[in-house]
Amino acid sequence: DGVGLAGERMSAWVAEQVVLELRRHPLRTAKPGAALKECFLETDAVLRQHLELCKPAVSSGTTLCAVVLNGYSLWVANCGDSGAVLGTAVAPPSASASRPGSPLQGGGVSSEAGSPVRSAGSRSSSAAFDPLVDGLMEGGGQSDEVAQGAAGQDVSNYNVKATKLTKEHTPTDLGERARCIKLGAFVSQPTEPGLTDARVWANPEMTEIGLLVSRSLGHHGAKRVGVCAEPEVKEVRLSTDDRFLIVATDGLWTFIEPQEAAEVVWREMRHVDTSSASFGGGDQGGATLAAERLIQLARERWYLEENDLRDDISCVVVGLPVSATEEQFQTASARAAGAAARKKMQQSSNAAADGPSS
Repeated sequence: DGVGLAGERMSAWVAEQVVLELRRHPLRTAKPGAALKECFLETDAVLRQHLELCKPAVSSGTTLCAVVLNGYSLWVANCGDSGAVLGTAVAPPSASASRPGSPLQGGGVSSEAGSPVRSAGSRSSSAAFDPLVDGLMEGGGQSDEVAQGAAGQDVSNYNVKATKLTKEHTPTDLGERARCIKLGAFVSQPTEPGLTDARVWANPEMTEIGLLVSRSLGHHGAKRVGVCAEPEVKEVRLSTDDRFLIVATDGLWTFIEPQEAAEVVWREMRHVDTSSASFGGGDQGGATLAAERLIQLARERWYLEENDLRDDISCVVVGLPVSATEEQFQTASARAAGAAARKKMQQSSNAAADGPSS
């Protein structure tokens, strides 16, 4: 989520750069959490030296929430006030105590207004998480069949529970506030009780910087007063009850609580047969539609509360393919690499065909 006059450029560049850093990091599979943390910091360091972006990055920057999924483990790294929520299927009181079985697969991305995580403007697309890096792989196919568990049970009547995986890094948080003040920052109080609009300032008159976040990539002019690019990283061990992940900017979470967001997604994704779906199969489970529903709901809430004022709203919804084996993960990764190589060869062939004849 870009912040500042050049925030849109910051978010677009950082989203690509952190994936590049992670793809070549030697610990990306052995220690994904440590790799994520180092990639955030390295991306910020590269940004500081960037020929075109180093000057705008003095006063502009971006928040970042990144996820790596490998087998039954998921690592979430967050820097700023974007956030991730895990949706878990819960059997109703009258249902069997057995688990619903294979989770949903595939994912969707939707963005509205301003600087989304991966590109500017509004978009919605079908996608799936790379098993090693949260890069996007092409895929397709949907099903309107009733969701079935491993034993064939109907899970369409299951409920959903939301678990928040991240915390916001803002000066309203007492720990973040104390850390920044210790490093020389001046922090203003929220404008009204209950609001989270405390700001980090560089001078006692509170006229310089004025950031609503205490951690971000970029904003290098604020690094001297405690604003840092170091993410908090959490590892989550998944079960087959865990069905989807929501990653979104604060524009979504401002007026939508995690539980409500999970219920919106579950209404779109619960009636899907995943028993025969292959890993990396695209928009299995209507994740794109679920992301679009969340975006629309957030827009309506912003209009009701703030009229024409609206923050950037970006949202990613991904079904969790935790039933895939390690071999399937490796196969999917190789398939994605092969597709990229074929695309590059095709582009080279087209370029040759378009060249001058002798």
